[in-house]
Amino acid sequence: MICGIVSLMISTAHAVAITASAPAVKPAVLKAKKMLPVQDDRAQSFKEDAADADARCSLMDKEQNTASSVYAPPMRDATVALKISGHSQIDLSMVSQRQTKKDKEGTANVPYLHIGDTKLKMEASVKKDKMVAGWLIRFNPQVNHGCGKVVDRNGIFFKHDNVGQFDAGNIKGVDDSLFKLAQNLIGGAGGWDGDLGEVFVSPEKSFEAQGVDLVGSPHIATKVSYATPKIGDVLTLAASYTPSTAHRGNVGMQENNHMNEKGVKSKNNPSGFYKNDKSEPYGLNNVVLVARLDKKCGDWTFGGCFAYIHDSPEIWVKNSSEENKYRLRDTNSFGVSGLIGYGKFKLGIEYMNHGKSRLPIDDKLSKLAIETSEKDDKGGKITSPVYLIENGEKGHAGHVVTAVAQYRCTEKLTCALGYQWAYRKLNEDSDTTRNTFTKTVNYKFMPGLEGYLQADLVCLKRKNKDGEDKNNSNKGFVVTTGVRVNI
Repeated sequence: MICGIVSLMISTAHAVAITASAPAVKPAVLKAKKMLPVQDDRAQSFKEDAADADARCSLMDKEQNTASSVYAPPMRDATVALKISGHSQIDLSMVSQRQTKKDKEGTANVPYLHIGDTKLKMEASVKKDKMVAGWLIRFNPQVNHGCGKVVDRNGIFFKHDNVGQFDAGNIKGVDDSLFKLAQNLIGGAGGWDGDLGEVFVSPEKSFEAQGVDLVGSPHIATKVSYATPKIGDVLTLAASYTPSTAHRGNVGMQENNHMNEKGVKSKNNPSGFYKNDKSEPYGLNNVVLVARLDKKCGDWTFGGCFAYIHDSPEIWVKNSSEENKYRLRDTNSFGVSGLIGYGKFKLGIEYMNHGKSRLPIDDKLSKLAIETSEKDDKGGKITSPVYLIENGEKGHAGHVVTAVAQYRCTEKLTCALGYQWAYRKLNEDSDTTRNTFTKTVNYKFMPGLEGYLQADLVCLKRKNKDGEDKNNSNKGFVVTTGVRVNI
């Protein structure tokens, strides 16, 4: 299989090289028999389709393609195309913060140089008239201790101009690709969805409200989704169905609900409010519904989106005395986002309400201890409750407000200013509030190469009946700079 992937990448690279060199070749050479001719009308049709790539693939991935390589040999009645796109970045972060302890590990206030978000995406498609069918695969190389993930997206899609778009596979959910009207403006090193969490210490992450995604977001779990064509050139309706948010790839049916029991850590199934990475919640029969409005009137741009998520969550618990599944409160989270722009200025606002999604039904899980991945000073295993908060069923999963203002100063320079407030009531006596102020600057040195600067002031405070809990609070200032290559 590895040889097959290597052969595919070599063949693809050869095809891309042919296409990339084509503009420099004289027209007479393009007509040589060894080159596959592309008729003008088909080439123009493909160019128009490529220009609409973000809309066509918005359900497959949230990243925008700043450039792409295209190989488009003709078929008898259709056009076949192969696109390659991706990005990689190198970040340098510096932090000054009060807390430097996180889950038994030290996080020193020293410069942190690391490889940031890195993706390589390939999309093969065939187009005939108003129909497009294709396959998408994305590579996510993470050089961590010599190994890491290779493929984190694999899906197929079908689109008809008058019918809409269908997607299936390990792809992003419609909530992620359509909802984040404000977060997508922040730029920098990725804003709140970037590497901020790698350097800023949250003493106990399970106490906080999720600030990037709605609780229950299926992420890249195996799913099917559909989006309508634009209704009245303004409205798009979309939905996705995920049988189990713990399932990816070709994992067998009997393993769907046992992935967490085996200690499988997957980004599409985050631990959320449950600290132990061997007992992560997952949702069954996950449904996402989205309605989005987009309108452009001269120099004015307007956008709005509503997203709702529902599923029936469970958590798998295994210790010395039992091996069992526990039902959690149903996921019912929703979000509203809006965007207004004029000329070079844009303002986006989001509100997320997680309700009581995936909280314990009663207090049993806070009294049930299981082994963790951590070890004590003598090498022994450490145990902790499945849910760290007593009477946690009386709290909620959190409310989040995000606002971002973006201004394109020049063709190369873009600045943004953002603020995020995340609040969660833990029980009757305690709560956690996180305030994050973010400033970003992005500068394009040339097509495909940009530099950026991001500064974050983060204030995290947990309060209980006795006042501030300083052991689970933190305050810090983080500066991140880096360069990103987009292809």
